[in-house]
Amino acid sequence: MEPERLRPDRAEAPERRQALQPQRPERPERPEPPELGARFERPEPRPTEPPPAKAQPKPRIDRRTLLAAGAVGLAALIVPRLFHSHPQPLPPPTGQNFDPQYRTATLALQAAPSQPMPANLGSWQSCIGSATTRGLSGLDLAILVDNTGSMSGAIGDVKANIGQLISTLRSGGGRVRVGMVAYRDLGDDYVVRPLPLTDIGGAGAYAVQGFIASMQAHGGGDWPEKMDAALQVAADMEWRHDVPASIVVIADAPAHAGDRAAATSAVRSFVSRVPGGQVSVVDTGSGGDAFLRALPGSGRGQYVTYDGDILKSLYPAITACPGK
Repeated sequence: MEPERLRPDRAEAPERRQALQPQRPERPERPEPPELGARFERPEPRPTEPPPAKAQPKPRIDRRTLLAAGAVGLAALIVPRLFHSHPQPLPPPTGQNFDPQYRTATLALQAAPSQPMPANLGSWQSCIGSATTRGLSGLDLAILVDNTGSMSGAIGDVKANIGQLISTLRSGGGRVRVGMVAYRDLGDDYVVRPLPLTDIGGAGAYAVQGFIASMQAHGGGDWPEKMDAALQVAADMEWRHDVPASIVVIADAPAHAGDRAAATSAVRSFVSRVPGGQVSVVDTGSGGDAFLRALPGSGRGQYVTYDGDILKSLYPAITACPGK
């Protein structure tokens, strides 16, 4: 046997060992440090994402579209006014403590008078159709005041101004008589409490003032009151037939539905018996109730509203002249 074939070649042994060992990844060559004094170069910047595209401008509204939108808006404002030009009446209040919106509705229906009451009765003029004289130097006047719970503000205003009213009525030089009727409703402590026509030229003025000072807003319960009973008591007073005669109702509620015919009948009976007679209503806030608006038409008087100044409202009501 030849010795060369039995013994492996020593020159090939390292190569075989290297083939049997696992191959290691080659290490990257480290960059050689720059030489001293060499200029430092910054690395190239990485590419950045492109900026977002600018928002496209919104399309402009053309003129035709703009005009059409304006026409629709204008129609929305005008058309409701054509069908609702007058304020809608409020539903009847459920009781005495109703909201101030009723006075607001009344004033929207008809504004309150703005002309102050003249301080001298001699300058007043009567608009009563059958009055024997246009002046008011002589006068019979009955003031009917609802004394139920909702009338507290109006009664307080009457109390505060009754002195000035009496002074004005006495300034004309003629004979003036004033009567009063306070009224409430069935079931209250009274229904009607009257003071007959009283000459205010002397001590009678104190009687009228004392009666008004005793008035209190109380009771009532539901909304309508016994206005018919108060009108009947006033119509039955001893009226003169040679001077203007005026009945003025200060109220915020009508008569009961079943009593309205009797109230209207009392008014018509009064104006038919007293040549210079008339009946007016000062509505202190009922929402423009149809009965209160219509009642003065049966009595040659005026429907007058009230905004907190009772003297301004009483002036057209007493004279039956339209308020300004």
